[in-house]
Formats: sequence, C-alpha cells, structure tokens
Amino acid sequence: MPQNNQRLPAQFSRYSLLLLLLAYSVSGIDTQLPVAAFPPCPSSECYGSPVASATSEADIATDLIVVFKEESTAMRVLQAICNSNRTAFLQYAAQHSVRPDCHLGGLCRHVYRSHILGLAGSFDQRQLTDLKRCLPDDCVDYVEEDVKVFKTEGPRPQHVNGQPEVRSNVTRARALLHSDKPSNARKQPGKTPAGQTAEEQDGSEAGPTTDPVLIKVQQEFMAASGHMQQAGLSPSFFAASQDALSSITAGYLGSSSPDDNRVQAANGPPSGSQGTSGSTLWMGTGLKSQQLHSAQWNLDRLDQALLPLNGSFRFGNAGTVGSGRGVTIYTLDSGIRKTHQEFQPWQGSVQRVSLGPSFAGDSKDASDCDGHGTHIASTAVGRVVGVAKEASLVAVRVLDCKGAGQVSDVVAGLEWVGLNHKLPAVVTMSLGVKAGQWSQTLQSAVTNLIQQYGITVVVATGNSKIDACTITPANVNGTIAVAGSDISNKFDLPGPGDQEMIYEYDNTGKCVDVFAPGVDIMAACGSAGRCTPLNDKNYAWASGTSMAVPHVAGAAAVYLGQNPNATPAQVSHAITSSSTIGLLNPEGMMPGTPNRLLFVDPYSI
Repeated sequence: MPQNNQRLPAQFSRYSLLLLLLAYSVSGIDTQLPVAAFPPCPSSECYGSPVASATSEADIATDLIVVFKEESTAMRVLQAICNSNRTAFLQYAAQHSVRPDCHLGGLCRHVYRSHILGLAGSFDQRQLTDLKRCLPDDCVDYVEEDVKVFKTEGPRPQHVNGQPEVRSNVTRARALLHSDKPSNARKQPGKTPAGQTAEEQDGSEAGPTTDPVLIKVQQEFMAASGHMQQAGLSPSFFAASQDALSSITAGYLGSSSPDDNRVQAANGPPSGSQGTSGSTLWMGTGLKSQQLHSAQWNLDRLDQALLPLNGSFRFGNAGTVGSGRGVTIYTLDSGIRKTHQEFQPWQGSVQRVSLGPSFAGDSKDASDCDGHGTHIASTAVGRVVGVAKEASLVAVRVLDCKGAGQVSDVVAGLEWVGLNHKLPAVVTMSLGVKAGQWSQTLQSAVTNLIQQYGITVVVATGNSKIDACTITPANVNGTIAVAGSDISNKFDLPGPGDQEMIYEYDNTGKCVDVFAPGVDIMAACGSAGRCTPLNDKNYAWASGTSMAVPHVAGAAAVYLGQNPNATPAQVSHAITSSSTIGLLNPEGMMPGTPNRLLFVDPYSI
C-alpha cells in the first residue's frame, strides 16, 4: 500500500485495539507491541483498558476488512479458500498442498482482487488465527473494522407562509452524522478527529411530505410533467409546449408576468427550428434551454450567476454537446427505479440507464427499495428534473432498503466500477461513515478510482453542522466534496433581494469544494415510503447534501461531454473556477469554508 495511507486513526473504536493485535498476529509479527503503538487516550474518550478490551472481545465475531500487501501471493490461496463451493476448494487444496480445514466458505463477504487485495467478512480471533495458518507468512498489510456507511440525506425543512421555517434551536429527531467537537483538519489522506460520536440515523423515513407548500407546488408540477415527457430529444433546443407552459407559468406562485424567454417559447419554436404541434422538445440551432416549473428551482439556479431566477435552464449552446452525451455516471447508492419516466430513452435513442450489480446484502440486483438512489439518479440525468439529460447512468447498489451499508460493500462497488467503467465517467457517493470514524480501505479505493482510472468522484459533506474534514469520503483528496444551498423565496421567482444560504445542517469547513442546491429538491420517486401512489410518474421531495451531489455530478458530465479527455483534477478545477463566489450567507459556515455556488455556464463549462 502507498506509504501515505499507512497511518492509524486518531481515535480507536471499540474494536480497534483488538484489530491491531489481530493484524500483527495474522501477519506473523510478535504480538508484544511497543507502548508507542498505542496513542494517548484521555480517560473520557477511552472504552476500557487494552487488556480488558482484547480479552472481552476475543471470541466475538466482528465485521473486518483484511488487506494484503502489494504483490502478495496470498491472493491465489484466498480465492480458493473463500470459494463457496467446498468441492472446488478441496480440489484446489489437493493440487496446491493447502490444508483441507482452511475452507472459509460463507465467512468471506467480499474478495478484492484489483488495487486493493484482500477480503471482508465476519471473524473472531480464532478464525483470524486459522486464516493466518492458511496463508503465506507476512502477507497481511492491515486489518480494520468494517464500519457502517449511511446515505447523506437530511431532515426536511418546514415552510411557514411559503417560506422555510427558521429552526435554530430545533432538536434533530434524526441525524446521519453528529459531533460537537469539530476538527481543524484539511482535506488530506488519513485525517480523523478525536473524541467524536455519531448516530446511526439518516433523516429520510418521514414518508411523503405533509408540508402544504410542497404539496401545492408538487401538484402543479405533476400537471405539467406529463407534457414535458412527450417528445424525443433535440440535440440543441429544449422548450415546453404551450399546454405545458401554461401550467409551468402558473407554477410560480404569485407570478403574473412571464419573462421574455417564456413568452418566446409559448409563441412557438425559434426561427429555423423543426418542431411538431404539441411537442415538448424541438430541434433548433441556438442555446440549449429548458423551460421550468417553480418546483425545479434547483435547475433554474444552476445556469445564472445572480438572481433573479428566470424560469429556464440553459445547459449548452450551439457549439457544445451541453447535455452530457457520451458520459456515464455511476451512482453508488441504494439502486434505481429504472422504469420511471425520467429514465426512459429519448426518441430514436438507446436506453441510457441500466442496473449494475448489487453489493448490498438484501438484494441480488440494483433495483431501489429505499428511493434515495432513484432521487439522486434522476437529478443527475433525468429527462425533466435532470442536469445532464443525455448522459448515461449505471446504478451500483451498495446501500440497503434503509439507506445503510458497510464500507466493504462500497469498496466492492468501487472496485467493480474501476474494472468495468467506460470513460469519460463520474461516480456519485451520497454517503459517508460516522463522524469520528475513518476507513483506510475506503480512502484507498476512492483515491485509486481517481488516480489510476481517471474517474471523477463527487461526494457529500454530510448533515451534522460539523467539520466536513471529519467525514470520509468527503475528506479524501481529489474528490469534489459538495454541501447544500437554499434560497429563501425559491417557489416565487426569487429576486435580487432574496437571501441565499446554506442548508441548515451542512457540514462545512476547508474540505468543502462547492455548494449546490440541496433543499426541497423534487426528483423521481423510487419507493413507497416517499410518495403515494408509487408509480413511474410520481415524484418526491428530499433535502440534504445527498441531493446537492448529483447537481455537481451532472455539471461534471456536461463538462466531460465537451472535454472527454479531461482528468478528474481538470474537471474539479472547471467546476470550482466557474462557480460564483461570495453569494451565500456565511452564517453557519465554519472558518475556511469556500463560499462557492455551482454555476453551469452554458458558454464555458
């Protein structure tokens, strides 16, 4: 493994000392460790003495990740002893002088065979000792606990008189990540804060919204969305039909005078375009533009540096691809509802969305039962609610029906993407581990995807009002870490006097790269817990840094469509350098937070 990855977390978890002892034992090193191997631990942050901890946990099976050293010959043996087919293992054992009692069978959850070499599974100390006897000497690099990961969806704001309610002292009923001790860490490998705790909750199980403001806006949007889905894709101009436009214009609460762009669209296609009566999309040669409903305030905010919003989303011009064509976005998430109308192919084109593998334990395919992944995917590539409307998408399932998983599942998903991707490519990771925890394996897998395979990785900062540098993978170098933004008057054509602020639960700090819309985002519904009824035409609201990620992923796909050979560093630079500086109210930002708001410039990005 690279030297800069060989470091210990700043705080040991309940199993950390045991894991360290086991790592030394499995690798054939004397387990009598020097005192320096144990960093100082204040009494308030310790879980007990090393001897008591190691003794009490020795016979308890723990979810672990065992990583081998590079060029290890142990992989050939490991693949055999992890084979679920005992007969096949015995045949291998007879041919290669492997002990017949070395068969691990169902203990191996994942076997990693590319950049990371090793396995994940549930083992106690005796089983790890048995594993040592079956593998070549001194082959283990490190052992770490296979910790939980959670989606980074947060609580939904409530609205009073059409405006978000200010809830500075509201107790959070649900929290993905929580800590009252932010660190001063910068984004760099291996930085993990000491003395932090976290809850294993995610903030998305409240069911369909009961907020009257959101219900009203959603009903108006649904009336228009059917019209907006009808026709095939034009490579250069998007616009709503007159029927849809009347609904869209009415959707801006209190709006009585549509702007010039809407009037022009309502009067018919621009000069020289090729359209048909009732068509929602038509051919043209000018700016690539989509007329919007107020529910799509998030798209409206992307294509202009300053307020007011103008009811349209411009995502390219006559000289650019502008819609992400030729780019593939891989969502490491809860899967996708592939049949939703947002993912249907454009007229005359092939299917853009496909189900990849599932590494979550409760499913054999990447179909979505939580709805989080469907929401993320449609914001990235959806026909009506998406940013990169011609990009392809592959759903790789690493989260279960509650939006949770384990690091080993995510690492397996990242490995699959690395081995099966098609460039240019973007990966979304609207997930993270608990604050105060750190995974060397996850960090290494993300870094490898960026550096070895040249894939842009967009990650969420999390929703706990703490330092984003405490969250993995948001603190991994080379990622684009995204926090959420909001507008005070977003459903009523916000003007220059309206306030723009961060999502009230944003993790901020030096590890944030850019802010993007993350509050009250309307996107495809993928589970019965999010909309009633659940069907392929329904939509749902969600908030959190999870929802901000696909806006940036879509923008990255738009850029890569025009610059297919760009490196992840170049994509990140294009995103951050074109962002608008200093617009967001800094209240709630930690010191050092870059005040950058995503800007999808149709003329440059």
